[in-house]
Amino acid sequence: MELNLFVAGVGQQVADIDLSVISAATGMPAGQLAELPGVVVGSPQQIADTLLRYHDEFGISYIGVLEDHMRTLAEVIPLLR
Repeated sequence: MELNLFVAGVGQQVADIDLSVISAATGMPAGQLAELPGVVVGSPQQIADTLLRYHDEFGISYIGVLEDHMRTLAEVIPLLR
């Protein structure tokens, strides 16, 4: 069994993250979405640290991400290994 975290947005700062797809799907404004665990913000190392903390604290073992954010998250993957 795996515990999944869906990453709806990832970037250096909230203002740089396009949350329009998830906002349209949920009806939630971007500011509210930015506070959810599925929006990870910071440098690649900070994002990796956040995801590792989610793994340690909550048992997150699988991460899904919107296609629009795959390239940004790709920079984080080597830091998780």
